[in-house]
Amino acid sequence: MKALGAHIRIDDGRYLAGFALVECDGSGMRLLRQLSLPAPRDLDEAGQLLDLYARTRERISEGAPNVFALKLAETFRMNPQTILALRCEGAVLGAAGHTRDLKVELWPRQRLATPAGLTKSPKIDEILARLCSRLDQEPSESEVRQAAGAAVAALIAA
Repeated sequence: MKALGAHIRIDDGRYLAGFALVECDGSGMRLLRQLSLPAPRDLDEAGQLLDLYARTRERISEGAPNVFALKLAETFRMNPQTILALRCEGAVLGAAGHTRDLKVELWPRQRLATPAGLTKSPKIDEILARLCSRLDQEPSESEVRQAAGAAVAALIAA
């Protein structure tokens, strides 16, 4: 079974999308592919959303996952960065929804704690360390690490 995890963060008004394709079989969990994609500099917000939608569709088509797991952004206050992050999450969810029979799961920090085997309110770094420790290799970038955590959680919960 394969899960494609995704996480979006905003840096200086541009999205940075992390993707992690994880496979679970009898021998454990393997990180098959990891990718960090920054938004092209020449795109306005609408262009970024269209670009992210297309890039997400490509990742889904290439990886052929059974489940798409989105690690939701931590939103503490509404500002332009948060609004763009939420719109970007909508773009990747739209791309995932375009694929017939692809199970789509949303993973906020609180929900990730259970498959990580943690209780109470652990910090995201502790949760991701637990989840990513199940992989054959560590993800290289922060946004990819969060995407991999969501993919691992989805496979554990399956």
